[in-house]
Amino acid sequence: MQFVQLAIQGGGAKLIPLLAACEAIQALEAEDNPPIKITRIAGTSAGAIAGCIFAARIPMSTARLHFRRSFESRVSKYFPNPSYWNYYRLTRGQHLEHRSFTSVPPGSI
Repeated sequence: MQFVQLAIQGGGAKLIPLLAACEAIQALEAEDNPPIKITRIAGTSAGAIAGCIFAARIPMSTARLHFRRSFESRVSKYFPNPSYWNYYRLTRGQHLEHRSFTSVPPGSI
């Protein structure tokens, strides 16, 4: 068994892939004869979130599902769907319906 110290990078947009990477490490540690054992973990920003979830031994599949559902429902309310139709309208000089952050109720994100 190899003892490993894990450092996880930040970047909010990378949270779901970071959780997937931690899930793979959890799977390695859960084997009958684990090839690695994480002894210390550190992270910045999204990496710190993933690291805390990992250190708490919360199943990463559960965390990924929770974050994905939460982000998708909240983000889709405030940003238009990136579709061909929206692209077409933008290239023709037409405006898309948009919402500003001033219309976002406090505490909703």
